[in-house]
Order: sequence, then structure tokens, then C-alpha cells
Amino acid sequence: MKTFRILILVSLLAGLFAFPASAQAAPAAYIPVGDDTVIFGRDFTLEADEVIDGSLVAFGSDITIEPGAVVKQDIVIFGSQLEMGGRVDRDLIAVGSTIDLVDTASIGRDLIAPGSQWDRNATVEIGGDIISEAGPWQVDL
Repeated sequence: MKTFRILILVSLLAGLFAFPASAQAAPAAYIPVGDDTVIFGRDFTLEADEVIDGSLVAFGSDITIEPGAVVKQDIVIFGSQLEMGGRVDRDLIAVGSTIDLVDTASIGRDLIAPGSQWDRNATVEIGGDIISEAGPWQVDL
């Protein structure tokens, strides 16, 4: 019985290496998750007149939102570079990132950018607050 289990285990392991895995294919430029778009370490451009119905989330990526492009929820970036000329209907949240808001950019709510560098053209519309650094942490025991 024990020999039979070992034989099955060895056969399964051999089968894993016998067939090419689909993970060896080139990864997609982005991963759709419901209405959201998630980007890992890639360049991504949301072209004019394109719309993302959900949020845009990026990790270590170069992102361009062209004038006329729309993200209907939030943009959340970590360690990324963003050049934005389009519109985000809710918040733009950037942690450890670089943001360039060009003259056609529009943010519906808040710009939250702790640990990030950002440049804003005077004509950029921000509907809420600008929070560029988090305050000191406090722990109440």
C-alpha cells in the first residue's frame, strides 16, 4: 500500500514536468479584476476616450492617463510613475510614487500622496483635499 502511494506521487510529479505550463507564456499587460484593472511592473497607457469602469491599481509601473481618458473609481499606485491628463472620478492615492498632473487632469475627490513627489499644473481640478504626507503615528494603549 505504501509503495503504491509513492508510485502515484512520483507519477504525478513526473506529469507536472512532462507538459509545458501556461505560465511560461508572456504575461498580460494588465489583469482585469471585475471592473478594476491591476498592473504589475509594466508600462500602461489609458488612451483618450478609453474608460475603466472600476479602479486602476498599479505596482512598480509607468502609467499614462491621456487627456479624455476616464477612471470611474479610484487610481491607487505603489512605487509607480503616473502622468495624468485624464479624469479620475474618485480619489488618486499614490504611495512612494511620482505624479505629474498635466493641465487637463481632473480628480473628483482627494489627492492622497504620502511619500510621493507630485507636480500640479495650475489648471488641474481637485474636488477634495490634498494630503501629501501622513501625520505622526499614535498608538493608544
